[in-house]
Amino acid sequence: AVNGFGTTLFLGCANSSLSAINITTPATPTLTGTFATGAAVNDIIFNPANTLAFIGTSSATLEFQAIDISVLTAMSLRGSLNTVNTINGLAYDTVRDKIIAVTSNTSGELIIIQ
Repeated sequence: AVNGFGTTLFLGCANSSLSAINITTPATPTLTGTFATGAAVNDIIFNPANTLAFIGTSSATLEFQAIDISVLTAMSLRGSLNTVNTINGLAYDTVRDKIIAVTSNTSGELIIIQ
């Protein structure tokens, strides 16, 4: 999974990590910080202030994670949610301040997280 804002690019990897990369100089990107997610990252979105990254993973117990990214060199878990199955996609509803998650479950594929 890939997403970003400003001069920071976030890579969610199959090796159970979220990496923040400074792309101020695209020819020479630099790793700013990493966070161990515990599972492959399938999607990454941000809150409007760009201080939290919300990730959907293939974890058996932490499919949804809210990560504090306000200090990229010291990212930390702010909260998590164990859903029925793997989260494949996320969207942020700024009007209602809610996250919509799509899972791989055959029933209850759509979850609204408050």
